[in-house]
Amino acid sequence: MWPLLLGSAFAAELIVDAQIPTELAINGLPIAQIFVPSRISVDRPAGLAEITLFVDGKPQFFSVEIKNDKPTWFVVGKTGITVSQPEATAATGPAKAEFRVSGTGTVQLRLGDAVYRLAPGDSKSIELEPGEHPMSLRDSKGTAIWARGMLNIQPGGVMIVQLADGRLPEVVGSGGAFIAERQ
Repeated sequence: MWPLLLGSAFAAELIVDAQIPTELAINGLPIAQIFVPSRISVDRPAGLAEITLFVDGKPQFFSVEIKNDKPTWFVVGKTGITVSQPEATAATGPAKAEFRVSGTGTVQLRLGDAVYRLAPGDSKSIELEPGEHPMSLRDSKGTAIWARGMLNIQPGGVMIVQLADGRLPEVVGSGGAFIAERQ
């Protein structure tokens, strides 16, 4: 019980007050969808966070410093998004992704229309534009599909994607997240 109470005492608050349908993602992971005018509150650890707000299906990216002393507000209206922090900046630019093979077998990485064949210990660095990129991880011949989904890229981030035969990709860093497709 005490860890639960102490954990919430050190959390900072992020509030989204949306008057139109909006989707919230934090550090590339979907958190909530708002369909009717409403306000949501999310407790987060204090520190830098990459916030994505999807309004009318179009992503808006923000890099904000979430602080313990006061909540960070996003007000989403018909004319735009207002942020409570004057230093909040809209992040821009491509993200750098390094794909590393840590497994024992050769893998085939399909990222959009590109196909890469990587052996154990290999790495491949790629600059990716912000947004969602279709991705799959397969065996060396491309016949067995181990993982399929979307690589959600945040602007200006840096990330490492660990690949291993027979496993889901593991994403580390601030550049995005892998969202597996449901079968």
